[in-house]
Amino acid sequence: MLFYISPNLVSKLKENPSDNLIIEAIDNLAFSRRQAYHLLLAELNDLKFLSRCESLQKKTKAIFNILYQTYSEIGSYKNEFKYYVEIVYKQKTLQIKKENEKEIIELSIDYIQKFDLLKKSEILLENISEIKFYIFMSKFFKKENRLYINIPSMYDVRNGGGHTMGDVYSHLQNKKKSFCLCFADKDIKYPNSKEGDTLEKVKNIDDKKIPLCKLIAIDVREIENLIPEKLLEKTCENDTNWKKGYEFFIKMKNENLEEEIKYMDFKKGFSLNKFVELKNKDYINFVKKIMTKTNLSNEKDFDKYRNFIDIIKKGKRISFSKFQNLKNEYIEKNNVENKILDFFNKEQIISGMGNDLLKRLIYKHIDNDTTISKNDLLKFQLKEWNKIGEYITFWTCGDNNHNANFS
Repeated sequence: MLFYISPNLVSKLKENPSDNLIIEAIDNLAFSRRQAYHLLLAELNDLKFLSRCESLQKKTKAIFNILYQTYSEIGSYKNEFKYYVEIVYKQKTLQIKKENEKEIIELSIDYIQKFDLLKKSEILLENISEIKFYIFMSKFFKKENRLYINIPSMYDVRNGGGHTMGDVYSHLQNKKKSFCLCFADKDIKYPNSKEGDTLEKVKNIDDKKIPLCKLIAIDVREIENLIPEKLLEKTCENDTNWKKGYEFFIKMKNENLEEEIKYMDFKKGFSLNKFVELKNKDYINFVKKIMTKTNLSNEKDFDKYRNFIDIIKKGKRISFSKFQNLKNEYIEKNNVENKILDFFNKEQIISGMGNDLLKRLIYKHIDNDTTISKNDLLKFQLKEWNKIGEYITFWTCGDNNHNANFS
């Protein structure tokens, strides 16, 4: 995170050079900068003053001297960064100040009398193994926007898998001892469907009055929906079933179903079991659209399949195994079209690319030589990559280039 020391804070130090609250806050900010956890900036004349202020520690002054000397390189950050923290001389201030498209966190010196809040930013994910993919998206954002390529991301990652994410987020938000980004996918299965329980819980807990933590809802079913085509191809090339899943992805893309891709479960695909269990009319219509557009069925046959399910179930809620038994009994006693017989003998309607899809991608196909351009991404993917990349870029920006100069 970029910390900007406001002119009013420096003015207060000039008025009262022995103000211990200000001195402690500035020393802590400088120490965080020396550790490379965050970036630090002030106006040019204020940096010059702080580099010579006798009230500050020698190491603190040395940091401000480096910042003063390199102002031509870093002075534009405040104008260019969409998110940053402004350190102010006010009583117990912790609030968001919006200027045009910027979101500035106003933070008073009361909050940084101890070092806790100035440690590395935290990233909360449902699965910590996903972090490499998120950082990859951040690098994409920097490159595509020609921004801060040499500024690294400094962060600690936390696991908030499933139902525990809300509890972890609440704990981080209430203790007010770290900056935190929380990413949660929407788990949306079809257009206008209800968001998943994990995101809903975090949203209900999220206190907008505590801006140290930021919840980012990812507008897809799962993070795997953001994997671009060319990486999916590499990740699925060594298995016949994975290839079938990838080929279905391509078929959807070619049939102008790009928007629908974000609702698909590409890890597991779509099984007969799931098809039989469908109840929601909107979900059924969504599946019908996918199956007819990709030639897995036509509308007439699709309706036959659904009618056959209704005949077997007779309006009752039954398990899939019970459905299979009743189906077999019905077929023994009745003439059933071959199309229907063939369809209900399948286990998998749409092949998946494997439960470990993202893991395979991260550990085998993302490295320093992997490149993605905006032309490699679907429209919704590009939007989410930019959103995720932007937040990570600005909330985790640190430095590892000048530590030797700060010692």
